[in-house]
Amino acid sequence: MRRSVASALLVSAVLLAGNAAPAFAQAVGAVHDHAGKIRLEELPVELRTRARTLWSNVICACPSENWSKSLLNCPDGCADAQKQEILQHLQDGWDDEAILKEQLDKYSSRVIGAPDDVLSYALPLAALVASVVVLGTVYASLRRRSAQERAERGTVRADEGELAAVERELQELR
Repeated sequence: MRRSVASALLVSAVLLAGNAAPAFAQAVGAVHDHAGKIRLEELPVELRTRARTLWSNVICACPSENWSKSLLNCPDGCADAQKQEILQHLQDGWDDEAILKEQLDKYSSRVIGAPDDVLSYALPLAALVASVVVLGTVYASLRRRSAQERAERGTVRADEGELAAVERELQELR
């Protein structure tokens, strides 16, 4: 019983944490080695780190993926143009906010991977808390019912004749 409750909690946490996956994504190697393109590994370490962070926060604007992958997680070539834009801006000395604003202006608000309101953060947390409360209530109810059933099985009910015999014996002992 405890394992099933723990498993249910773990599954709930994993499903709710699905929105945090881009933060833990694998680091991407290099941008394609086409002539005139900026290669990620040629940049200084600080710019590479910033590029990967920006790539994890910007959604690939490819309509065939339905805005479902960050640039960091997009395996298709459709993200290359956006990645190159960001790399070029980093090389040109732009700060992260200016790069994100430029991406917003160019591709719409769907391009930013981070939620823009408090409800987007609070709703998954509220769902997790509600899941824990419901599972805890169900678990407590099952334990109570199980204990009650064990108590009922252990209880022997006496009939009137047996009760009268016990009473007589008690009277004799007094």
